[in-house]
Amino acid sequence: MGDDSDNIPGVKGLGPKKLFKLFPELENQKVTLEDIFTKSEEKRQEHGLYEDICNFKKQLLINQQLMDLSDPDIPEDSLEEIKQVLTNEPNKLDKLHFLKLYNEDRLGNSIPNTEIWLNEIFSYLQVYKLK
Repeated sequence: MGDDSDNIPGVKGLGPKKLFKLFPELENQKVTLEDIFTKSEEKRQEHGLYEDICNFKKQLLINQQLMDLSDPDIPEDSLEEIKQVLTNEPNKLDKLHFLKLYNEDRLGNSIPNTEIWLNEIFSYLQVYKLK
């Protein structure tokens, strides 16, 4: 997948629905990009999109680097703002509060694997709280 709004190219024809159809394991477990490449390599004869994923591997690895938030390059003054928010406004970053708002706004399933996503995001935020 890519991101049109950020001009990040993706595999043509591979959107969220097709991705979950080809990789149903994404629904209930953490899957790495390498896992996707391995499965695509094994099944490349079964469906053209598996082949496309294999052929687009280099770009997908670049996309992963572009979108990886585990170690973002954040300017020092912005880090200070993040620390202040984490210290002074904990309710804004509470997982239960987020889930409540998420459900109230009727966002439905717009974030697949919401619980896994929340755990990752909040663990990243905790790293900046400790710095």
